[in-house]
Amino acid sequence: MRRRAARLAALALALAAAGCSDAAAPPTAEPGAPVASERPAVGGGASDAGAGPASPPVDAPAEPAPELEPEPELAEPEPMPERTTYEIDATFDPASRRLTGTTVALARNDAAVATSEARWTAYLNAFSAEAIRARDPVLPEHRKRAYAVAAPDALDGRLAAVHASVDGVPAAAERRGQTIVVALPEPWAPGEWRRIELAWEATLPAVHHRFGAADDAYWFGNALPILAAFDGEWRDYAYEPVGDPFFSTVADFRVRLTAPREYDVVATGDETPALSSAADGWATTTVDAPFARDFAFALGAGFRVAEASTARGARVGVYFRQASEARAAAAAEAAAGIADLLEGWVGAYPYGEMDIFENEMFVTGMEYPGLAFVRADRLNDPDGVETVAHEVAHQWFYNVIGNDQVREPWLDEGFATYATDVYLLGDRLDAVYAERLRTLRKGAAIGDVRTYDSWSAYWNGNYRKGALLLHALRGELGEEGFDRFLKAYYEEFRFGVVTTDSFVATAERVRGEPMDAFFDRWLP
Repeated sequence: MRRRAARLAALALALAAAGCSDAAAPPTAEPGAPVASERPAVGGGASDAGAGPASPPVDAPAEPAPELEPEPELAEPEPMPERTTYEIDATFDPASRRLTGTTVALARNDAAVATSEARWTAYLNAFSAEAIRARDPVLPEHRKRAYAVAAPDALDGRLAAVHASVDGVPAAAERRGQTIVVALPEPWAPGEWRRIELAWEATLPAVHHRFGAADDAYWFGNALPILAAFDGEWRDYAYEPVGDPFFSTVADFRVRLTAPREYDVVATGDETPALSSAADGWATTTVDAPFARDFAFALGAGFRVAEASTARGARVGVYFRQASEARAAAAAEAAAGIADLLEGWVGAYPYGEMDIFENEMFVTGMEYPGLAFVRADRLNDPDGVETVAHEVAHQWFYNVIGNDQVREPWLDEGFATYATDVYLLGDRLDAVYAERLRTLRKGAAIGDVRTYDSWSAYWNGNYRKGALLLHALRGELGEEGFDRFLKAYYEEFRFGVVTTDSFVATAERVRGEPMDAFFDRWLP
């Protein structure tokens, strides 16, 4: 039997480490943030008491009052941010596949323990020749589609630190596999803010994966370095051949992307019109992306756009070249449709737009905040609306409600799968799920990404079994109870991090009693 007390204790510890005990709305002020000191009075007069020059006769001309220099205004201290902020300047040269830039992070240690280092993700290094020879991040059966060239030496993926500093002081930085480790001059104590700067240079590998290129299209998912999640332990996971090996916390991004001006930029967040120079042929696009767990972008030339709108007015844009206009339009409508469902069922979509970019990944789709990549043949398939809907559902489950996608991937994949099925199956949902439960493989297990040796086993366990668990929970709680559970779940963990234990605790709180018998049937 699951031990409920231990589970609730683990929940309290996880919430304390993640700083998300009340995530119903973004905080408006940071506890403990510096405030302006009281300003001294300006022009205060001296006392009349004591010796001094005699007053002039009444008929004597008055001496002009001495001019007093105005006391300088004290600058208001900069307000502390509410969460980690990133300022990123990046330049991409398609001719050499070179991406160079600088990332400045203003971050707080929200864990309960200090750390002597800051770790940055550098997933491009998983596709260097030496890394592929040591541990290929793609399963053998997928290499032909995932790799644009056969020889590892030609793939040439890498990301290296050029310079690092902490609070303006130069700091040592070293590459450890798929992580850049910056040594801190002093331990980073709980609650402390640090300004950490990393200058870096990278090469986009010749792959068709979450990052890659095909013709005049380039896409960058999990490509830019960001701080790994730290909850008392750095969660800088390796790039696994199965599943989504990522875990990040919500931050605000301001990104300036420079590229040849013929390329359109599609990115997480809101893009401003590019500033281009006719002299050199380059353009810089500025993007603001608040409340995002990562920042992804794509560059494309010759793309068309199909658009739709959600009921609340969020814009959906499908960027395509190979898909037909009809299929792209259907994808845009499906994206808006499932967004409407989830806004009513779970909670509000946090952005003003949602972009879908057609590419040539070996996986069919991949979600990022406000942006999804969908493989061209899938987008052009009538059944491809399932992939589109699934990736849009991830905006709520992975992005708004975050989770460790390595250790507990079912928390986003199960929810995204179930939401997609609710949207697409409608009244047929009960019958289809009864058949799926009957045919579910006996070995299907919810688990850590690192325990699977095939995509099918991972899919059966975390997508399909995770969705069946949620459907069973809906039956257990009833329609009204399940609705209350979803809204409570969204309000409590919005822009925070959920765990399986906190998921269970929320369901039990809505139910009003322990549910060990139910969850023991489904969870490891």
